[in-house]
Amino acid sequence: MDNKNATYGLTAEHPVMVTDVATSYSYLDGLVALDSNLSYRRIKSTFSSSVNGILDKYEILLKDEHYSFLFIYPYAMENDFTIAETFEALSN
Repeated sequence: MDNKNATYGLTAEHPVMVTDVATSYSYLDGLVALDSNLSYRRIKSTFSSSVNGILDKYEILLKDEHYSFLFIYPYAMENDFTIAETFEALSN
């Protein structure tokens, strides 16, 4: 797997890129569908210089325990539905 896939969405420097807030939720819903024990909750909005804009930060939970943080930039020019390796591993 390439480096982007390893860290995609896991840091503010490499956020998930989607075109709007509704697509953010579609991405998250697809992500938690990988494992019935996954869920998410929005933490806050935060600024990132990598996109020169505001990101939404989510906590991903596995069996109601912290699993990972996920950063989403909902103002991208196009959608990129790449999934980080840490989540792909759950679907195997």
